[in-house]
Amino acid sequence: TPPVVPSTLIFTFVPPDISVTCDQNPGFGDAVAETTCPAGGLSVSFTDVVNSTGDCSQPFSITRTWIAHDACGNMATASQTISTG
Repeated sequence: TPPVVPSTLIFTFVPPDISVTCDQNPGFGDAVAETTCPAGGLSVSFTDVVNSTGDCSQPFSITRTWIAHDACGNMATASQTISTG
């Protein structure tokens, strides 16, 4: 049996949380993940959660969560929140 090679999967960059005024559209940055898995297979996806009343009358936030997977079965998550008010 071949030896098991330990591997890691980490986010090397995650955009910082920010606060903006409602009329700004700052957009999300890109998170960067790296793996030491010999087989590679790195994939990164994301989901957004919006906490909003639908307009600028109340503070709201959007949280983007990135999920990274590799071929060795490692998983890592990271998130950025953009908020108003």
